Amino acid sequence: EEIAELERLEEEKLKRQEQTNDDCQFLNTYSSVTDIELARATAMATIDAQKQPIEMLLEAHRGNLGDQQKNYDLSKKNPSVSESQLKAIEREIQEVKTNIVKQEAVLQEKLNEQAKINQRYDNSVQRYKYLKNKKVVGCQQDDKGDYYFICKDEGRCDIELFEPVGKDSKMATEPTDNGS
Repeated sequence: EEIAELERLEEEKLKRQEQTNDDCQFLNTYSSVTDIELARATAMATIDAQKQPIEMLLEAHRGNLGDQQKNYDLSKKNPSVSESQLKAIEREIQEVKTNIVKQEAVLQEKLNEQAKINQRYDNSVQRYKYLKNKKVVGCQQDDKGDYYFICKDEGRCDIELFEPVGKDSKMATEPTDNGS
């Protein structure tokens, strides 16, 4: 039991040090909530720019689908259009529908990515406010290269681990799956 408790305490110490190192990197990246919000706006604008051509392509596919369906309906009424021609139009309609489904999936991925980015930046704002509420004014490195907090009126200080609210607990300074 004693060994397990010592291992647990050591693991907690490592986790705290890792969090402190991450927080110091975070504080070196952002000097205010405004900085965090500007970074969020940039990240969101990047995704918006990626969404725009997808949305335009979807609009074009939907217009094409409408045209193809009208063509099919008119061709069915025309006795000079052969069965093979009707089948070709049906294939084209199906191909357009498939393209629409694919593009909608890509668009949904971008929307999901935006939601994750928003959550990460929300967590970053929470974390920044939490650190400032604890009166953290900066960080220093010790002889081993580990960071520690400097708090107003206290000097070197320790603070409790912060757990962000939300499904994606990454901070905005951490890399995302897509490398951004």
